[in-house]
Amino acid sequence: MYHAGLIAGSMYGEMIPMVKVAVVKTTPKTVYDDIGRLLDHAEYQKHVSKDVATSIKLNLSWSKFYPACSTNPYIFDGLLRKMIADGFDNRSITAVENETVVTNIYAGTHGNNWYPVLKKHRIKFLPLINATYVDVKLPRKTLVLEDTFGEIIAPKEIFNTNIIHLPTIKCCHPETEIFLADGSVQKICEIVDEVHSKNEVVVTDECDVVAKSNHRVISLSKTAEITDKVAGKFWRTPSPSSLIEVKTRTSKHVKVSKRHPFLTPTCWKKAGEIDVGERIAIPRRIHVEGRSQKLPDIPTLNHPNIVTSDIVFVESAKFSCKQQKKIVEDYIHGKTTTEIAKGAGEHVEAIRRILIKYGVNSRRGINWVRVPEYTTDDFWRWMGYFLAEGYTQDSGGTTRFWWTNTNKDLIDDYIHLCETLFGIQVKKKKISYYFDSKILGNFMSDLGLSRPIVSGSKTVPDLLFKCPTSEIQSFISSYFDGDGTCVKDGVHITSKSMKIIQQLQTLLLRIGVISFKREIWSRAKNVPESELNPYYVLDIYGDDVTFFSNSVNLCHKKKAAKLEQFAKRRIEGKRPSNWDTIPINPQIFKKVRCGLGFTQQSTGKASSANNIENGLTVPTRPIVQYFIKIFQKADTDNQFAEEIDMMKRLSSEEIAWDHVVSVDEIECEVPYLYDLSVEETNNFVGNGVILHNTHGHTQMTGALKDSFGLYLTKNRHLAHLKIHEVLVDLLLLQKTISHSEFVLTDGTVMGDGAGPRTMVPKIGNIMIATNDMVAADTVQTRIMGLDQNRVHKLQIATELGLGESNPENIEIVGDFEAWEDLPNHHMSPGKSPVITWNRGFLKFPGMETLLFRSPLMWLPTQLSGLYHDGIWLPLKGKKWVKWFLEETEWGELWDSYSEK
Repeated sequence: MYHAGLIAGSMYGEMIPMVKVAVVKTTPKTVYDDIGRLLDHAEYQKHVSKDVATSIKLNLSWSKFYPACSTNPYIFDGLLRKMIADGFDNRSITAVENETVVTNIYAGTHGNNWYPVLKKHRIKFLPLINATYVDVKLPRKTLVLEDTFGEIIAPKEIFNTNIIHLPTIKCCHPETEIFLADGSVQKICEIVDEVHSKNEVVVTDECDVVAKSNHRVISLSKTAEITDKVAGKFWRTPSPSSLIEVKTRTSKHVKVSKRHPFLTPTCWKKAGEIDVGERIAIPRRIHVEGRSQKLPDIPTLNHPNIVTSDIVFVESAKFSCKQQKKIVEDYIHGKTTTEIAKGAGEHVEAIRRILIKYGVNSRRGINWVRVPEYTTDDFWRWMGYFLAEGYTQDSGGTTRFWWTNTNKDLIDDYIHLCETLFGIQVKKKKISYYFDSKILGNFMSDLGLSRPIVSGSKTVPDLLFKCPTSEIQSFISSYFDGDGTCVKDGVHITSKSMKIIQQLQTLLLRIGVISFKREIWSRAKNVPESELNPYYVLDIYGDDVTFFSNSVNLCHKKKAAKLEQFAKRRIEGKRPSNWDTIPINPQIFKKVRCGLGFTQQSTGKASSANNIENGLTVPTRPIVQYFIKIFQKADTDNQFAEEIDMMKRLSSEEIAWDHVVSVDEIECEVPYLYDLSVEETNNFVGNGVILHNTHGHTQMTGALKDSFGLYLTKNRHLAHLKIHEVLVDLLLLQKTISHSEFVLTDGTVMGDGAGPRTMVPKIGNIMIATNDMVAADTVQTRIMGLDQNRVHKLQIATELGLGESNPENIEIVGDFEAWEDLPNHHMSPGKSPVITWNRGFLKFPGMETLLFRSPLMWLPTQLSGLYHDGIWLPLKGKKWVKWFLEETEWGELWDSYSEK
């Protein structure tokens, strides 16, 4: 039995100093020097002692190579180069990693090019399947580790060593968002946490935490109208062990507790009772008045606002006050510094120093532009054009804006907007148009757009969601002018950015248009022989095309004509729909018809009445509204008022009835769910669905997650139900047995999406290092663009004094000066299908024990291997491996370690 001493820190009431986290930029050509700089910035020798042995924890998520999945050999090599150069004895360094039910440690050592590095530096390698695991006595009871595994053990070989982790950056899945009354969309956890931080909170007997406030949110009234109501109470509730994930035909999806009610045609029904094929209510139009928003300020050439009589000139050795005033006036009236210097008989630098002294901006070398003070229709029309067809390049101290289109009307309009909005003269190069402006580049960053602005990472500025409908229409119109098409089946908008497609789907609700999202694989139009890449499409069908046509004002004449023709045919035709139908109860419909004395024939639509009553088809909104009109006129004594009102609510123009396409029970990986209490209506709109309560969760891998392979053996799958608490317990275990800990997080290539083995690799060119694993993961969440409050392992670890997650207590050193300067890569979390498929079994009683605690554990293991190795890698992953190895310099560097 190993008995460790107590851990110092705020866990026992002591003050913790500022934590230093080094973050540096890097390239394949400079990575080894950059690792040296990184470690020096992080003062690693203060934490990693030469007097004791060092254990380097590698990260193996796949025996096969896949970008961003496992420790890269050049990071491993760079660390060893630096340590040995600084006097560490290679004989005292051991690399360690474990085997899992889905990886083979020996295959992974060769598959990920670790073996050549081990051989080069002559360091020992310990597969932890060969380690001696012994019991460990911890200074306090664990949160869940003992209850889950029944014992606390660790490999004896790493006791009292420096432990260095080499994780990579990757993440899991997204959060639920709700509509606020001002048009903005915000995560519910952010709203609740903000309210709890500012107001008095009360803990109920059931351990719910609640605070009062008054936020206005979008809600569905009792008369089926989309309106705004006050949310008065904000709840944080301990989470259950599992959740229900519901997905719909229009690509909506939410994760909720089993008790969470959805609005169905007959009643509010709990998520645990929802079936595939069920219809649930979604908003058709979000009513927001909106107002023009203040745009970020930019530096301006302040000459027109300078009043020289207001300036207090101070006489100098060379110039009198009068001379200085004359110099300023000459310059702001258009003379150059060279002309002024010649006239005064002075050196030009003396003239420039005077101008700087009195705050007169120079015209030299700066493309001064202007921007509107507030958003306008024209501003958003320009933004729609640019986000559809443009991109930026940062080089030479400026930002170049490129835009490409061949339609003369769009070209003329774009050039006109550049001149009138910004005072910019656009230049032409072949079929593209460009201008340079560092000021406008910074302005785009201030709007929240990540630079460089490229097709795959484009987003809509958050300001637009709060703007008037006319400004939203202008943006949608010009974006469609660029990236939209109208064909026989409907309207389609295509983008390489999944985020912008999601945002457009939300914005379309402001003009009463419901759309569908889907993913396609295609080659770039301008590069026919290019690799297949994922693109995202927004589809608009049926009557929604008519609503769309009535709301947009297209500049592209051919597209406008096609859209008008489609809408005209739709209005003049029978207007069938295979999805936007009204789920009227056949028995109630027949009861009203017969009770009012109508035969099917006398209603004037005999075939429609027959189809409804016999369940042959589900009627469209116009058909139902026709029957409501004749029934209401005949019901003079209000005998069927209740039934007719129900039909009115079902066929309301404000809502649509979406089709549930999947219902899955999934593990709950977060400690809390979040709820709002909305006055009168008790519902709000979350992820585009009308909800009573909702939640979201986020998980990212990183330094803490890297502990999985160090302390948990092949039964680590048992930890997933309480993953955040397990990771915090493992951190306590590590602090108990280690001499010190250090982490070097590799962000040279990052994994975006469903991890760890089905991600899209993205070049990150960044590395993180620190002795605080919690701080390392905190900085990683910032770089990934995740909400830190949703990564609950960080909150829990900080509360227990095991690390620091408060940005105010983290000092950023290296190539960035402050927390705010860190890059934001806007990574998109997700889960691989095999994980979701395996977890579907867990909804059956006893399945968790049967699958994970019995010989049947081979089933999910085999499913994982079959999917990842036999299906996903050959069909999708192979192209990303090829891209990384053949088209990126990081891939070339990785391949240079291959065993020849």
